[in-house]
Parts: sequence; C-alpha cells; structure tokens
Amino acid sequence: MPLTEELQTCGQCGGRLNDAYGDVVCSSCGAVNRILVFPALFAPSQAQTGGEVLFETDSSCFHHPSRRAEAICGCCGRFVCGVCDIPMRNTHYCPSCLEKRLEDPHSAEFARSRIHYDSIALALATVPFLFLFLVCLPLPLATAPAAIGLAIWHWKTPCSILPRSNWRKVAAILLAAAQLGLFLLLAALLFGPMLMMM
Repeated sequence: MPLTEELQTCGQCGGRLNDAYGDVVCSSCGAVNRILVFPALFAPSQAQTGGEVLFETDSSCFHHPSRRAEAICGCCGRFVCGVCDIPMRNTHYCPSCLEKRLEDPHSAEFARSRIHYDSIALALATVPFLFLFLVCLPLPLATAPAAIGLAIWHWKTPCSILPRSNWRKVAAILLAAAQLGLFLLLAALLFGPMLMMM
C-alpha cells in the first residue's frame, strides 16, 4: 500500500522518498528520514456494526431505533441504549434529561454551587458583636430573628456540594438567642424602673 504524499517527502529538502518506512535516506540531499507507520494504516478496513441485533421482543433505544435498549432513563422513562445511557448516582439518564438537569438552577443533585445559608445565619448572628453590641443597640433586634429564622427555615437544605454539619446553624441560633436575651435583660434594667414609677 503506497504511503501518502506527505509521508513520501524529505523533511530536509522536500525531495521525494521511496514507498518505505523506517530509516530512509533521501536520494537528493542524503538526509536520514525516519518514517513510522501505524499498523492500522495497512490493516483492511472493518465495517462498523450498529450494536447488538434487535429482536422483535426487545425494546429499542429512543434515540437509536436500530439499537437494543439497555436501560431506562430515571427522569423521562425513555429506553436508552449503551451509547445514550449515562449512569450517575445510582440513576440512569438519557442525554436530553441530563442536559436539562445541568441547566436547571434548582437541581440540588447537579448544582455547581450552593448558597451557604448556615454561613449567612452565623454571619447575621455575629454582626452585632462586630459593631459593638451596646453602641448599636437596635441592631440585634433585626439580625437575631433573621439568623434564627434563616437557620431553622434552611435546616434541611443542603448548604454545600461537600457534606457539611449543622454546627454553624446551631451556633447561629444560640448566639442570636443570647443576643435577644441580653437585649431583653438590658431593656428590663433600663426601662423597668421607669415602668415601676408610673
């Protein structure tokens, strides 16, 4: 089988080489050219099969009707062949359902990023300490209930793609509850005597 024209030219002078492979000496300039040929170049071409033979009793793939179905998509229920089957997290997906899942921003299993509600709740609970609790006395009245509500509302929401414990939510609830208790105690100390005098 003759080699292609690109393989038959000398790398030094561009002169024509023999139909050979290995170390070939150029007859024009005397440069040694190494020609490496993959065995597949000389192998006879084989016809590609379309997959397993489909019998009358077999189900066919939704996307490739001539191929036998090997799995069922966990989302849409379509039969898919081995080429279309995408097994992920103990579920089989067809390409179109997987694409929809990846594009869906509310899909928890394929999310590329998540809102860290536990970190937000903890930040809300610690903000009054950063701005000096006594200087900004009304601040805990806004941040403490927000931290408690956020931590409780998103208690079961997965906050990270990697597994995370709920210690941030617990710490946010405890800090916010302590702030509210301290605020009520200060309010009782400041306004209690005034109420008693009335």
